[in-house]
Amino acid sequence: MSQKIKICILAAIFDIFCMYYVVYTQQSDTIKISISQAEQMFIGKNLQLLSAKYGIDAARAQIIQAKLWSNPNISIEQNIYNQSTKRWFDFTSSGNTDVQVQQLFLLAGKRDKNIKVAELNSMLTEYQLFDLMRNLKFTLRTEIFDLYYLKKALDFYDESIESVKKTIAATEIIFQNRSILLSELLRIKSLLFSLETERLDLVNQITSNQSDIKVLLGDTASKHSFYLPVLDESNMEKIRLDTLNYSHILDYAKENRTDYKIAEVSLKQQEANLDLQRSLAVPDISIGGRYSRQGSYIRDYFALFVSIDLPFLNQNQGNVQVAEKMIDQYKVQQETVKQGIEKDVNIAYQKALEYEKLYKNYDKNFTKEYSSLVQSMANNYMSKNISVIQYTDFMESYRTSMLQYNKLQNNRIDAIEALNFVAGRIVIGL
Repeated sequence: MSQKIKICILAAIFDIFCMYYVVYTQQSDTIKISISQAEQMFIGKNLQLLSAKYGIDAARAQIIQAKLWSNPNISIEQNIYNQSTKRWFDFTSSGNTDVQVQQLFLLAGKRDKNIKVAELNSMLTEYQLFDLMRNLKFTLRTEIFDLYYLKKALDFYDESIESVKKTIAATEIIFQNRSILLSELLRIKSLLFSLETERLDLVNQITSNQSDIKVLLGDTASKHSFYLPVLDESNMEKIRLDTLNYSHILDYAKENRTDYKIAEVSLKQQEANLDLQRSLAVPDISIGGRYSRQGSYIRDYFALFVSIDLPFLNQNQGNVQVAEKMIDQYKVQQETVKQGIEKDVNIAYQKALEYEKLYKNYDKNFTKEYSSLVQSMANNYMSKNISVIQYTDFMESYRTSMLQYNKLQNNRIDAIEALNFVAGRIVIGL
């Protein structure tokens, strides 16, 4: 089988696939969604967030537990057999019954220190939820923006493929009249094949993107739904980055970044744990009372007792040293997070400015002029005013320029989103 015939067969296969995809997307439920709508749905249905919220409830329950006092202890002793009265389990006045009640009292402020550790743990869990939300929200927003520009690229391919197909149909008529060579027809069909191949890659990207968005939105019901982002390009066009101040963004990041707050609270938690471990070196005291009917030197014996461990061997030295080393470790981790934030902000800031500079210097009329020439170039080719090489070169250059401009728009928005993400707050609203 010749190479030319293979190209024709593959082109036909891609035509069938594209027809199937069009029918599939038409049957799917198209859901138009804005960024704000996506965020609301994400907060209410994302499974990772729902799971993390249960962790917060569990951490709060630990605070309740830490505030509880130890339960009093009671023990009862009864003699089994009274040899004097020959009775089993003699509960009468001639038998012996011992009753003892005691209460444990925590010393050195252990209870308050336990409460503080539990409260810091609850705060840490909440910040971990906020950090998870921050990361997932950033992923969701970038996925929505990426999908928007992927859909624009898909529309461009659909228009280009339709235009080339019309040119091929007209060219086949000319070929049948023996006015052109087969090589010219195959060159245009090769262009169509290339467009449809790239379109297939784009469709696969959109499919993967749709799957990621559904997971983020917790959408398990609508298997065949297709999310279509609704964005206001005029607002995105008005965005200005020349007013941004690097030092202000860095201050925002240190103030609002939840990963930095996690590092701060983690260090405080270790410091509170060190206080707790030191207090555990102080033994606790048990106070209680005892009653014995016949088991002491007098009848109906009442006594008050106090018990305490003697801290001669175990003063919790090992755990205190562990807590001290953990503080040193978390201090280093906090400084590492701080340096990482400074690095993230610097990279995101510079990248956003570079994309903004390139975007602002890009001639918007360039792509419009290119688009207006497409049909004119096709007509000129069929009228033999230009060669097939000139026509295909123009279409390939047109495709490259349009897709690069679309990618530039996408990268610009992603860079702005990344800047908001590293700042820990919205510095540029979209």
